[in-house]
Amino acid sequence: MTTRTTLILACAALLGAGAAPLPAQVAGPAFADTLRFSLADVLEQVRAEHPAWRTGRARIRSAEARAQERSSFPDPRISVSPQSVTEVRLELLQPFRWPWETGALRGVGRREVAGIKAGVEAGRRDVLLQAAARFVDGLRSLAGFRLAQEHEALARRAAERLEPADTALAATDLAALQAQVALDEAERATVRARLQHNLNQSRLAVALGKEPATFVIFEGTLAEVAPLTTPEAALQSALATDPATLSLEQQAHRADEEARLARMRRWPSFELGPAVTLGDRNRLGVAVGINIPVWNRQRAALRAAGADKDTATAQMEVRRREVAQQVTEALTILTRTRTELALLRDGDLVRARRTTELAERSAGQGGTYALAWLLAIRAYGEARSAELELEWQAAQARVLLRSLTGSLIIEADGS
Repeated sequence: MTTRTTLILACAALLGAGAAPLPAQVAGPAFADTLRFSLADVLEQVRAEHPAWRTGRARIRSAEARAQERSSFPDPRISVSPQSVTEVRLELLQPFRWPWETGALRGVGRREVAGIKAGVEAGRRDVLLQAAARFVDGLRSLAGFRLAQEHEALARRAAERLEPADTALAATDLAALQAQVALDEAERATVRARLQHNLNQSRLAVALGKEPATFVIFEGTLAEVAPLTTPEAALQSALATDPATLSLEQQAHRADEEARLARMRRWPSFELGPAVTLGDRNRLGVAVGINIPVWNRQRAALRAAGADKDTATAQMEVRRREVAQQVTEALTILTRTRTELALLRDGDLVRARRTTELAERSAGQGGTYALAWLLAIRAYGEARSAELELEWQAAQARVLLRSLTGSLIIEADGS
């Protein structure tokens, strides 16, 4: 069963149960199967239990073992050659490497291990970023549900106050009909927000390896999540610590070591060991063998190493540009959302709240005054929704910056 199908079934199960647990997140005790998470708790849980960590450790052990095998001492070989009808010569030859060839082999293995470690860290960062994004989405949907409840309460108060005393006039009173339509819309929005939050709970639970129907309590607010200490240094820090770039850098260094190894293998190699001749008269001696690289001058290996280095270098430049673009966009979003939030809270939101209060006082006069109240309630709800959207965008940008600079994985490691 796919993850998407699992989430849909979990959401359906919660809906079938009336999705009752959600209000308990606002107030009241948690259930036995309830999980309470802050962002730090989510990151710690992922680091402790996500299979990406076990996979990464296994990959590193494999790379270290292969690197050790690569530079291990070569096996001896036995040579048997008939000297005559009655004599056989046996040679036990041990191949020897030049010290600089052994150094090149160790360098290739060391760079390979370093590249694997950087790749593992890049994968872990992606896993942490996905989990943090799920948590931020949960904070948003929780705030959206509370906002929908507030808007529904305002719409219900308006519908009750504008309902005509004579029930026979309810079908012809424009203000009463408009109020009832607004209430219907608000009720649907509340149900939609509740189901969206149930879905986000399931998404986070699945990301943490829990049952999709697990009830999750999200601690914190969008404004507080993933704070930044020095955003002005984010670009420099991201470029210096990006594991994908470090992995490509190790690939370039490995190509250098492979080119060095190819040049070392242009030198003749030798074998040395005891030799014995068995036959009419046994003789003991020393055998020496020399391998002269006449036909294979490692030209293809040198070209391949050069191409690999050029590829890694070009990919490093591409990756640096991607990181710079991501950091720049995230910082721009932070600046824009901070400016828009200040303007919204000092302007539209304040005036919309005040307009709603004034319109409610005069709504009793009926007619256009009642319709003005309904419009004021809608405008106030739209302003609050815009505020929530901006807070969510800012939280997303901060989480992305924390991931790019490596502070998410540092926090998960408990540093």
